Amino acid sequence: MPSLPEFLILTVLTIGASARLQRLIGADTITEPLRAWVLRKSGSERVGEFLACPWCSGFWTSVLCVLVAWLSVGLPWGVGGTAAFIGACFTVSYAVGFLAGHETDEH
Repeated sequence: MPSLPEFLILTVLTIGASARLQRLIGADTITEPLRAWVLRKSGSERVGEFLACPWCSGFWTSVLCVLVAWLSVGLPWGVGGTAAFIGACFTVSYAVGFLAGHETDEH
């Protein structure tokens, strides 16, 4: 189990990694060709909306990043651990959506 400072650092890094991954998937120009390919293959505009929406795709990047963080430090599962994991996923997801709403595209 991590100490409080380690836990806080892990939390900030998890939020940052999830936000960056969501931006990479949904908005960065480097992944534009991949997004276009996925849209062509799916034939659905909804897929494009899902990829571009930080609240939608941000939830799934949050699940992935929280899972990696959770497993990397060996946090418990069980009933309480699973509930905490789910809460962490939603909390990180909210932070990702919030941060996406406050970023600018200035380079």
